[in-house]
Amino acid sequence: MPPPRCRGWISAVAGLFAVACGGSGVDPFSADPGDGGTPTVASVDVTSAIDTVIAVGRSAQLTAAARASDGSAVPGATFTWTSSNTAIASINGAGLVSALSAGRSVFSAASDGAIGSLALRAVEADLDGSLTTINDAFATALRAGLSSTAGSALGSTVGACASAVGDGNVLAVDACLTQAAAQTGSSANDTALLAVHDLFTAHAQRLLNLGN
Repeated sequence: MPPPRCRGWISAVAGLFAVACGGSGVDPFSADPGDGGTPTVASVDVTSAIDTVIAVGRSAQLTAAARASDGSAVPGATFTWTSSNTAIASINGAGLVSALSAGRSVFSAASDGAIGSLALRAVEADLDGSLTTINDAFATALRAGLSSTAGSALGSTVGACASAVGDGNVLAVDACLTQAAAQTGSSANDTALLAVHDLFTAHAQRLLNLGN
């Protein structure tokens, strides 16, 4: 048996060794016990900036978000994208959809076994033609004859149409054309208003018919 001084020294070393090796119940080399790690993906949300209708020849970016079982976002999740009908529309690894022909396709994003989907309808809608028509010389001349209030309101709506055309958002273009028609149909005594109203109504209806 070692002398008392040695026994004290050995006890001290043993105590330090026990702490270092987890004698306290905590491994000093393990991850923070309060860190539960990355949560499991329970569901995937897929969204589109242009709603659910896309014009043939246009592209649209889809976005996927991974969710844990409690609805919180799962950071760092990666997704595998697929299209149910690549003849209608394809999708690349970053979620960018390209509409190839008229019809419907379902796009899915998968992450860790969870899958989210979104259906898009591709239509033969002439978005650029609609914008060209409402900004042609005839329409511009008619708009110039409107009152300042009506002209300002209509100008804002036409600007929204231009933005929607740039985004390839068929439903938004239809909505702004319909709004423009409503704005210009408020006075039965204003020939210029009625003319613009009829013009916008015709193009909104044409776009709507192409989209069906």
